[in-house]
Amino acid sequence: MLYNFVLIVFTAAFIFRTVKTLFFHIFLWQLKEFRPDRIIAHLKTDYGKKLLVNPLNIIKWILFIVIYSISLININLVEVPFSFHIIIYSFYLFWFIWLIETISIPFAVLRLRFKYPVPTVKSFSVLVFSSVLLLFPFISNPLEGMLLLGPLFDRLLPLFVFIAVVLVNIPAQIYKGLIVFLAARKINNFTGVSKIAITGSYGKTSTKEFLAALLMSKYKTLKTPGSFNTDYSVAAFINSKLTPADDFLIVEMGAYTRGEIKRLCRIVKPEAGIITGIGSQHLELFGSVSNLISAKAELITALPQNGIIVINVNNVHSGKIEKIAKERGLRLITADIKRDVRDVKIGKNYLSFSLKLNKKILPLKFNLAGKNNLENLLLAIKTAYAFGMSEYEIKKASRNIRPPLKTMNVIKQTSDITLIDDTFNVNYEGIISSAAYMKLYKGLRVLVLNPIIELGEMAQNLHFKIGKELGHVCDYLLVTNRNYFNNLSEGLKKGNRKNTVILAADKLSISQVRRKLFSDSVVIFSGKESAKWIKYFS
Repeated sequence: MLYNFVLIVFTAAFIFRTVKTLFFHIFLWQLKEFRPDRIIAHLKTDYGKKLLVNPLNIIKWILFIVIYSISLININLVEVPFSFHIIIYSFYLFWFIWLIETISIPFAVLRLRFKYPVPTVKSFSVLVFSSVLLLFPFISNPLEGMLLLGPLFDRLLPLFVFIAVVLVNIPAQIYKGLIVFLAARKINNFTGVSKIAITGSYGKTSTKEFLAALLMSKYKTLKTPGSFNTDYSVAAFINSKLTPADDFLIVEMGAYTRGEIKRLCRIVKPEAGIITGIGSQHLELFGSVSNLISAKAELITALPQNGIIVINVNNVHSGKIEKIAKERGLRLITADIKRDVRDVKIGKNYLSFSLKLNKKILPLKFNLAGKNNLENLLLAIKTAYAFGMSEYEIKKASRNIRPPLKTMNVIKQTSDITLIDDTFNVNYEGIISSAAYMKLYKGLRVLVLNPIIELGEMAQNLHFKIGKELGHVCDYLLVTNRNYFNNLSEGLKKGNRKNTVILAADKLSISQVRRKLFSDSVVIFSGKESAKWIKYFS
């Protein structure tokens, strides 16, 4: 009776911890778009390294090696003295760890650290395949089988998830190819639609939304929603939404490696393009700045001879992009803040400036927070002007411009506290702009930050620079994970304030900061991981 009870308890512990771990791994793959290159980049970060090398993982690997190496030696050579007891006690320790992991699950849920994938066809398929690979061997003997072979399958779980991803990707790629083919054929038939493509390391979504708001005031305009910027998502959108009645199609184009913008352009066949800027985003995946520039320049080479290219020249790499555009003989339009903009005024809820447009001065005011919007607005206005909108029409349509969802959105504002949702994305340029925006507030200044990923060799230096900039203005920096914590901390010490506090974001630290908030305080939430902490300040 006791033996059966023990079997059931430890087998249940194996199942529960396996389900939790399986959910986490599929969540991580989904977060990285089921791309092995992004998973590898993640494992190089501080947080990623801890997934591989942590005390619990090391103990499990030692127990695993002890159990199966001694067993193999006993089978193939000669029985090692006391080997039976060593193996048994190693099994006991493994089972006990499963029990501890199972007990920790409710605490992970309460502390908002239980990770699970968003239900989609792909994530569900990966879950099914992984579960079959993990549990199929135990069908005939579920209790004793899981206890004896459980340590092996515990260690092989990440491999099984990877195999499941590969298997699911095969039909997914075939289906994607069909969707892409249909979208490209549809575009060919709709010759009356003007296609504008937008790419860059940052500011793509904001520029797309601003341009769409301007063009919609005069033309029937369709834009890809949210962060639909991959070949499949763009193709699926075109197939379902594009009609012959549309005058404009605005497409945001994202990329992690060279060739991806080129594939998107084969679908969309744009007549005009916008390059918002070249930064450090996803630099690790591109391999070098040169590759990053070449990838964004794929938009330029895809445009027809009479095509329009609008480039943000307020960028260290803009000269190389301009050179490529001139060599192609395109109609080049530059957005230059120093040349085109004057009388810039930045408020907590507005941005105003005067724009020089065709020798005329156009005063404009927008309900937008943050100076980083200036570059994106300039790109959108210059493009709309190039497609026939007059100065009057642009000024009138500018009243319709609103910030994209979760991009410097003021979600709460009282005399005591302002909360800014900037969780849609996180990049170096955006964080520096957030730091500048904080200067408008006299109370406590707090940034809840999701450290930036996939920066390659520049990661440590850029996080140091971020820390230094925040050290000039910030009172508290709450980080959502430990990636580059030391670099941020060292940078903060170089700031003018010298007393900026950096803490890991959790209920305790947030409670500590909340108690210190006073009149005219601001909290900015930067990056996706910071979103879960908004409700604790609301």
